[in-house]
Amino acid sequence: MKRVVLVVLVVTGSLVVLAQTPDSIANKLIAMDETAFIGKPLDSIIAYLPAGYDQLKIISGGHQYTARYLRLRYPGKVYIELHVREFQFMNPVDRNRVWNINLMRKEKLFKTVIYKHTDCYRNCDVW
Repeated sequence: MKRVVLVVLVVTGSLVVLAQTPDSIANKLIAMDETAFIGKPLDSIIAYLPAGYDQLKIISGGHQYTARYLRLRYPGKVYIELHVREFQFMNPVDRNRVWNINLMRKEKLFKTVIYKHTDCYRNCDVW
């Protein structure tokens, strides 16, 4: 019985360690409940995110001329991607890859992806 309890504690402790990083911004992003923002404008989650991001950029995916998500970069190469599945305000296709970020912020959130450098912490699967 003591072994079972010990094994459960070790496994649980290992999972908690895997979900944490030494970076406090990354930990705040990981702890965030993304389900509260799914289907809401990107602006609603941006207002909730920790302050201090140093870049806000629309990124293409799949086809190089099609916008897919809005990426916020924090110091230390911590990123959160705000993915959109269906566009209602912004035309996601532009051969010059010049998109209107204000219109993108009105689009509805499909999912978030969080990573630091190349280590992914949330929704790491491909579309």
